[in-house]
Amino acid sequence: MSVSAADSSGIEDRAIDPEKIAHETPNDASAPTQWRQIVILLALYLVMFAVALDNTILAPALPVITDDFHSLDDIGWYSSVYLLTMCATQILHGRLCTMYSIKWVYMMNLAIFEIGSVVSAATPTSVGLIFGRAITGIGAAGLLSGTILLIAASMSLQHQATALGILGGLKGAAAVAGPLMGGAFTDKVSWRWCFYINLPLGGVGAVAILFLFHAPAPTFVPDPAKGSPLKQRLVQLDLEGTILFSASIICLLLAIEWGGANWPWSNGRIIALFVIFGVTLMAFCIVQAKKKELAMIPPRVAGNRNVWSCGLYSAMLGAAFYILVYYLPIWFQVIKGASAVRSGIMNLPMLVSLIVLSILSGALVSAMGYYTPTMILGCILVLISTALMTTFTPDTGTVKWAGYQVIMGAGIGMGAQQTVLAMQASLPPKDVPVGTALMIFYQTLGGAVFLIVAQNLFQHELVERLTARSIPGVDASNVAAAGATEVRNLVPAEYLGEALEAYNGAVVRTFYISVALAGVAVLATFVPEWKSVKTVKNGEDEEGIERGGS
Repeated sequence: MSVSAADSSGIEDRAIDPEKIAHETPNDASAPTQWRQIVILLALYLVMFAVALDNTILAPALPVITDDFHSLDDIGWYSSVYLLTMCATQILHGRLCTMYSIKWVYMMNLAIFEIGSVVSAATPTSVGLIFGRAITGIGAAGLLSGTILLIAASMSLQHQATALGILGGLKGAAAVAGPLMGGAFTDKVSWRWCFYINLPLGGVGAVAILFLFHAPAPTFVPDPAKGSPLKQRLVQLDLEGTILFSASIICLLLAIEWGGANWPWSNGRIIALFVIFGVTLMAFCIVQAKKKELAMIPPRVAGNRNVWSCGLYSAMLGAAFYILVYYLPIWFQVIKGASAVRSGIMNLPMLVSLIVLSILSGALVSAMGYYTPTMILGCILVLISTALMTTFTPDTGTVKWAGYQVIMGAGIGMGAQQTVLAMQASLPPKDVPVGTALMIFYQTLGGAVFLIVAQNLFQHELVERLTARSIPGVDASNVAAAGATEVRNLVPAEYLGEALEAYNGAVVRTFYISVALAGVAVLATFVPEWKSVKTVKNGEDEEGIERGGS
């Protein structure tokens, strides 16, 4: 579509504005008909299911992979390198979506994700698997924010609430289904199918998006009078900021991943990583302040009260959830003696309530117009459920552990997806891609950081509690390192009760972190503006409140 320079500002106003897209004439290719809209949504859900699976499907396969490659020392890298590249490139993808068609940025990231999956599945070496996981993480980062942006470009803001609710339920289902599918592939076929499964899921989604989705114009339109379009886009991309930001995040994650595990916190390597993190982060902030509108994260976006408060909410709520997703199965396997598959089944109360409330809350937001009440109620339910879980003992019955999970799932289902909707409602169209990427980044980083904090606390508490009980013939460090499935084999039967008490206490300690995180999330909900998804139109709502107000 060719446009004169005089029309370029009009394009910027139209681009990725959900309400405008929803009210375009039927002849506008960027406004999908109902059947195309449904197929596009199904395709996006299919791809997002593959991405969400990739977060958890690998866990049951790790013992077999390390046996095949004789690479026990690399086991931590198979998951952490995926997380590193995902966090480091998340905001870059949001910036790319302001300069290029969101459709083609999405397709590029889907191709990267699929290439990474092929490399991971086919590699004959441990190094190849690590490399493949790094590539997959880059693609996954772009798909997470790209999915939200494609949904935004396909329907009105009011209807996005329902679509995002279903998306949240789907991600929750994948989080629980991942370990079950990973175990089944590893036992029945090969661990390599944990990665091959992404090919058909992504392939079907790619075909549907390629032929059915027609993207609106990007928000950035190069000015022919200012020289090469490529050069203008490189300036907009903020390469200096991108490099500094990526370096700071990688150093932070490596420091908390290695600290206390590979080396003591006082080790020079760990201290150096924290120092580099601090220096590069400060340099990044200086660059952003100087570049202003050309910054990767423009200061007016970073300082917008809706952005930073919703980002804090995303980080805290996501971290509280990830800790429980990781440690509840451990509690089931050790304390209740459940198998890996059985522990997955015991997680179903949380999964079912998460899916149901994700969909219902989406419909509720569409009906009443406001997303803030579901954010508030959601994190309050998470706070209540995590507080109740701190009362777990080895004798806790099914009614309690299942009931508390239902409350937890309901809270996450109601609150987790609302922040990306808040970005659509409160930011001008040109800032929506960056705002959306920031929300996903905060959620991912919060989960990564606090899961490692919980891991360190758990290890410390377990060793300390086992040592305090002085169980004959049991080395506390060996029990802590052996893994959940070996506890009952390492401890004499007559002392098993004491060991389980110690293990229960260590797991419950991690739940206290979730309580604190949920409490901070509750406080964060009082900061964002109340924006109605029904009244936001053309950059202003019906009361004349400017979108993106700080």
